[in-house]
Amino acid sequence: MTNPDGIQLFCFPFAGAGPSFFRTWKSFKNDSINIKAIDLPGRERLIAEEPFTDLSDAVEYAFRQILDQDLTKPFALFGHCFLGSIMAWETARRLINAKKSPSHLFISASRAPSVRKYYGAKELTNEDFVHFVKNITGYTHPAYDIPEMLDLILPALRADFEMDESYSPEANSSVNLPVTIFHASNDKSVSLRDIEKWQESCVGDFKIITLAGGHMYLADDPAPLLNNISSMLTSKKG
Repeated sequence: MTNPDGIQLFCFPFAGAGPSFFRTWKSFKNDSINIKAIDLPGRERLIAEEPFTDLSDAVEYAFRQILDQDLTKPFALFGHCFLGSIMAWETARRLINAKKSPSHLFISASRAPSVRKYYGAKELTNEDFVHFVKNITGYTHPAYDIPEMLDLILPALRADFEMDESYSPEANSSVNLPVTIFHASNDKSVSLRDIEKWQESCVGDFKIITLAGGHMYLADDPAPLLNNISSMLTSKKG
């Protein structure tokens, strides 16, 4: 089980994901970290609320959520895929400006802020949109094949891709803290070159770690990822 007295690891959701994805990580034996999942409107317990379509609004929401926690001890941020990673990076910038700097930023399977992509997702029909998401992530959520469930998650999933496609980083913006980027060895949607460009937006210790699997490798087996994160945070604590 994760340790409630361990270093807080705030986890930012990837497109369409809710906090329950990360809460399952608490079942893994890990004494060094305390998983804290970021809640966003439009999913799970907040499903009745309108999802954000502007990434800056989502970042501000997450920033306030973290400020409500006890930040007197070291804590870290983790984001997967472009949405989760950019939110974590932008939130880290706000926390640093607020004199509440994370001890580490972990990024997973995401292109850098400067690498822009437009998919035209907003113009796709629901059927084509779901096919597009499956294709780009190489991952099929069980809810995709259940019409009633799909109707519930589609608004947030579409809003998340709208945030992705409309996002533009502030010129010359960066974070000054240790950053580790995880690259999936068989990721078909994010190249190593896209990941290497993160170094342009990060100041301080910078490291890239390659893990086996595709874009959604952490859904298949999060243990290698968590073991790496735990090891790095434990060494900092020591």
